[in-house]
Amino acid sequence: MRYKACGISLERIKGEDITFKGFDEVWIYNCLQHTEDYRKVLLNARRAGNLIRIFEWVNHPITAGHNHILREKDLNDILGGEGKVEVFK
Repeated sequence: MRYKACGISLERIKGEDITFKGFDEVWIYNCLQHTEDYRKVLLNARRAGNLIRIFEWVNHPITAGHNHILREKDLNDILGGEGKVEVFK
């Protein structure tokens, strides 16, 4: 309801099935490890927007609900760029 009040619409679509194009930015926040095919999600994000902002845990082991280990090099290779990785203590 809060998003609707601000004019923001919500569509529930798997990241692997997104076909959107033409956005200024695509944000991916703590969801890639939970997808079936995070590479496909990232390729869809590249098609959907000019700038991709990703906030994900890297090098986190596979556990229940976390289907993939995300690695900085793999993310950079798939997206064709270089991201910034920070260590939280």
